Amino acid sequence: MNVEPQSDPIDLERVLQRLVRNASGDRDAVRPSIRHGNWTPRADVKIAKDEIVAYVDLPGVDEEEVAIEVLPDVLALHGRRGFDHDLEDAEEFVLLDRQYGPFTMELPLPVPIDPNRATPRYKRGVLRVRMPFADVAYRGHRVSA
Repeated sequence: MNVEPQSDPIDLERVLQRLVRNASGDRDAVRPSIRHGNWTPRADVKIAKDEIVAYVDLPGVDEEEVAIEVLPDVLALHGRRGFDHDLEDAEEFVLLDRQYGPFTMELPLPVPIDPNRATPRYKRGVLRVRMPFADVAYRGHRVSA
């Protein structure tokens, strides 16, 4: 599950342009709503007795498409949700409301955690990351150029 996201997006822009062009004539009364590109998943974060737990909704995202980076004060996620329809039938759509493409999100953590003990679990489109509190506080230090 710790994989770099693919950087080669589907030629969704071409599909969307065709969709807009085809939304004329008899379909003129139906205006397609189009969202694509970067999107941000929904998340819940809770502070428990000795850990922080993040729950991130990733419906339609394959586990292999998610990269997780856990730092003492930030949980960062990167990945992509592919266009799951046949591109040959794309001109038949009058509405594309779900978001596709890459996503990046960073969740600042209110309490320092131990990144080495973080444990992810991906089940039914929900990523859960358990992050135990740090035993010792991590401190920053000044760097001079």
